[in-house]
Amino acid sequence: MQDNQHITQVIFQWIETFTHRFLRDRSRYIKSTGLTMPQFGILIYVLHCEKCTVSEISERMGISNPAASQLVDRLVLNGLLTRSEDPRDRRARQIQLTEQGHLLIKNSQQDRFRWVENLIDSLPEEDRAAVQKAIPALVEATRRLENDEEKKEKE
Repeated sequence: MQDNQHITQVIFQWIETFTHRFLRDRSRYIKSTGLTMPQFGILIYVLHCEKCTVSEISERMGISNPAASQLVDRLVLNGLLTRSEDPRDRRARQIQLTEQGHLLIKNSQQDRFRWVENLIDSLPEEDRAAVQKAIPALVEATRRLENDEEKKEKE
């Protein structure tokens, strides 16, 4: 039991340290682009769904349709998103990333990858080996827990 408490403390310490660094770096990057956090959040959401509607963005972001529409309008004006007619419903508009939008997100990811590469480079070889073994185990355990939680929610 004592060992589990220590592992829990170590993981929480890593999560807090990583989250702080991740959010600080992401915030700096977003500010450097002239975007707001909600605008960047929309870009990330559209990246993952590929095509979506303003209503879907509204629901995902927890904001009203008019607020989502205004945010999307600004991103369209900045050349980061496009609106196009939905071939299945002419009244609906599909939102997609532009090439410029993809590039902006790719640059954000490269910025984070650079930090991770620097972090790894700073570790002694034996610590790198331990991390390389431990992280996949944590990822797999997380996925199993998520699957179990999703199954319980459906029941």
